[in-house]
Amino acid sequence: MLSEETLRGIIVPVVTPLNREGKLDTQSFHNLISRLKNTGIHGLIVNASLGEGSTPGDNDIELMIDIAKTLVEDKSIIVEIGFDHTLGALKRTVRAKWLGADAVLISPPFYKRYSQEEIINQFYRLTETNLPIILLDILNRKRKPMDLTAVKTVVNMDHVIGLVEGTNDIKRLFNLVRDLSKPVLCGVDELLFASLCFGVKGASIASAQLETDDFVKIYNLFREGEFNKSSTLFERLTPLIQFLSSEASSDPLKWLLNQHGYIQTD
Repeated sequence: MLSEETLRGIIVPVVTPLNREGKLDTQSFHNLISRLKNTGIHGLIVNASLGEGSTPGDNDIELMIDIAKTLVEDKSIIVEIGFDHTLGALKRTVRAKWLGADAVLISPPFYKRYSQEEIINQFYRLTETNLPIILLDILNRKRKPMDLTAVKTVVNMDHVIGLVEGTNDIKRLFNLVRDLSKPVLCGVDELLFASLCFGVKGASIASAQLETDDFVKIYNLFREGEFNKSSTLFERLTPLIQFLSSEASSDPLKWLLNQHGYIQTD
């Protein structure tokens, strides 16, 4: 299982390729995992939302976990859990644990309005599963980011091992890196290098499904003190990152993955 000490590096949220019936395209997903497993990434996130228009069913989620666990032995498998209500999130977290997930990535509910205190209580319930939890806080048109106090309260809970900060607020990220004793990861692709300068332990970035080795190099060069080389490489990848971020959905990413022959659907 993942821990505070091992939550670091480049972690890739994998797109969920769907066929025309809205079901998991298992061959394309298999191809993605097979290609990523031979790179220097530190982990994979399956069932990653990435602005998808539809949500995979429980059977497809279980199939993705099984494929990832079968193909990958030396990298952490993290499962993103949808969170509309506490009971549903609890069931999915318990199921992910039973299927062998190394951690779950959970963000506050998008579609229901909860107070900060209610969100804190919901996360406290989820920690009772004893599966490592990573808090994901992102900028979303349906809700505001969590209050900083609430973020710190959740991250400091037992079994919560860190935070993916994806609110696109660099000052907020700096404050969280400074104030939290647990790992903070960058969750905004365009802020990767700046976030490394502020002390994040790694990043969860979907762009790394393309030019994967170069994204890993950016991280490794920075950790080795080769800041100029790391920055130069990041600047070279910036046009790609900006293209992939040009829409709120994962459509540009899926299109490029299709063009490269990595997935069959776009």
